[in-house]
Amino acid sequence: MLALVEKPLVHWEPFRFNKPMPVGSYEHGNALRLREHLRTDTYVDKDGGIHWNMGNFVPPSVFREACCDCPPEHETAYKAGTAKFLKAYHKQERNRVPSDEERYEMRAAFGSGATVVNVFTGRRTRT
Repeated sequence: MLALVEKPLVHWEPFRFNKPMPVGSYEHGNALRLREHLRTDTYVDKDGGIHWNMGNFVPPSVFREACCDCPPEHETAYKAGTAKFLKAYHKQERNRVPSDEERYEMRAAFGSGATVVNVFTGRRTRT
């Protein structure tokens, strides 16, 4: 469970909307919408990671699209959180056997007798 910090982004000093936005375009409207979401629909954890209210990390691409700087604390926390997730996923999936439905879908996608490799775990499955 993440520890919440009662610190809305609008008052968080390193977070600044300081990059120029494209004017009169889709990107401009999208940047304004994302900025509003960043102000109202996020929280900061104890490590400086910025999360959507539903709990997921805000991807760094959102900051680029909102024409603002991604805080360095967030980038560090995002990379650490992603690495932690991938490690847990790898451990969970390492010994899991594909279900009959998954095998059926693999055969439909790649044909019978093909070898499908899980890119995260390296596990090979023959269809």
